[in-house]
Amino acid sequence: MIKEEFSKIFKSAKSRVIFIIMNSITIISAVDVLVNYFKNSRAIGIKSNAAYAAMLSAGVTIIPYYEIFEWILPIYFMLAYCDKYVAERKKGMHYIYLSKTGRKKLFFSKILTSFLVPYIFCGIPYLLNLGILSVFLHDGTFFGGSELWDRETMGEFLYNCMSHPYITYFCYLLSALFVFGLLCVMCQSLCILFNDNKMAYIISFSVWLGIYYTFDFLSINEAIQPFVFGYTPQGAILSILKFLPAVVIPLALAYIRITVKKDEI
Repeated sequence: MIKEEFSKIFKSAKSRVIFIIMNSITIISAVDVLVNYFKNSRAIGIKSNAAYAAMLSAGVTIIPYYEIFEWILPIYFMLAYCDKYVAERKKGMHYIYLSKTGRKKLFFSKILTSFLVPYIFCGIPYLLNLGILSVFLHDGTFFGGSELWDRETMGEFLYNCMSHPYITYFCYLLSALFVFGLLCVMCQSLCILFNDNKMAYIISFSVWLGIYYTFDFLSINEAIQPFVFGYTPQGAILSILKFLPAVVIPLALAYIRITVKKDEI
């Protein structure tokens, strides 16, 4: 069933457009970093490390590509996959799907697919961004000036991160993709719960941007942005745990609606 769900994504012109847009943002971000390096930074002997300059790290870009990409992720995910549920239900296609599988299997196939969507729609663009920068900045040593601090000042965790920048980047990328997967699950759950794309768009965007990027106490940044002074693995885990209720509550309510109340999925 998951194979069929991804087949619908790949065949959708809207999904392909979203994928192209997300890749374009990361490519433009990489080009912007390289243009700034060749025009300005190289002349004064500053060469950023590729992992630090990459968009996930948001280390050196002037234009906020990081914000353009991540702040409206719920919109990208809804357009790429999640809002298809409402359209399928209005067209009566769910009857065909229900004839092939049970409610629970169909429900969890949509949830699992939504969790995996960011691994393609975010993972590939982020790797493409890092790959482009690594061609020119693979031996860079600049980390925003923090590389000049002594080990005690920067802390053991940041010191180890800067000593192994690419391992750090990939670890944070996996963490970020896990968070984005949870976000996409939340978007899908809201679509199923309300059967209304407008409501799902509003709530998902409000939760993601209005809460988790506005209030420091609930900020999700510590789990997705590497090379930041003061960030720790414990803080990353805690930030994910704080985000979980926003995912679990709509997921549970959507499950109850479909499997307990037996509303047609």
